Amino acid sequence: MYTLAHLLKTLSLSRRANKKYGGFTLVELIIIIGILALLSTIGILSMSNFNANSRDATRVEDLSNIQKGLGIAQTINGKFPLADNGIQVLSGGTLIQTQ
Repeated sequence: MYTLAHLLKTLSLSRRANKKYGGFTLVELIIIIGILALLSTIGILSMSNFNANSRDATRVEDLSNIQKGLGIAQTINGKFPLADNGIQVLSGGTLIQTQ
């Protein structure tokens, strides 16, 4: 008849015999590296899209500001500024003539 200590000793020995080598297999490491590469690629692509969207939003805002500035100049002068007669710019509440 086996005692409890003898059974536990036998179980622990059989587990050690089955796990002779510790660590991961080459296939497991290759799969993990592939998954990490895929995730990093997705992250990089999403960041590049984020930067492009940010640049586009900045361009739209700049065009809106130019449109507002031209509207103010047209309201004050009665006409839009032309490049050949100089451009008036509203700065700090005063109009500045630039040549």
